[in-house]
Amino acid sequence: MQPLDLRPRPDVIVAFMKIIRNTPEQLILSYVPWLTGLFLIGILIVFLAAGLSELSKADKKIAEIAYALLVPVVVFGILFWGLVQRIQIIMDRPNDKLTIRRRTLMGHQVNSFKLSDFRCSEMQPSRSGGHNKNYRPVLYFVHVDGTSIVPLFTGYSNWSGRMHRAVDAMNEWHQAHPVDSAADTT
Repeated sequence: MQPLDLRPRPDVIVAFMKIIRNTPEQLILSYVPWLTGLFLIGILIVFLAAGLSELSKADKKIAEIAYALLVPVVVFGILFWGLVQRIQIIMDRPNDKLTIRRRTLMGHQVNSFKLSDFRCSEMQPSRSGGHNKNYRPVLYFVHVDGTSIVPLFTGYSNWSGRMHRAVDAMNEWHQAHPVDSAADTT
């Protein structure tokens, strides 16, 4: 078994998550969906260009053209709002804190947990049937009242192999120097 490399490596891409910092004290993973956002904007521009080309035709009614322009803007706006979400995971050993920051077009959300309650992360399969399984990364926390499962993404994806490396990076970092919640700090 090879020793865990804990040197900072900002150039490493883990799935669509980039390791920002990887030291014994702190692991920071960042997910910025650039390709998804650019893809949706590109498709929206194509639909808007097609709608505007219809505007040049004199025989079309303004209501038909407005409908042709409004539908793609609404549909791709909803997709952009739901899919383009920046996520940052900060595992901070000295402060015994695991923070998940989410930023969307509508605002941001910060969830904090005790790092000593963190047990592992894994790829959770969807419950839908079929041959192709979809997965999402989840974090497991153990509390006095039981186990909590915190999904990093609400949706499931079939790109589990790529995202699995991010899950492995969190597990390896946590196992290298676990935080003991029962340790006496006095």
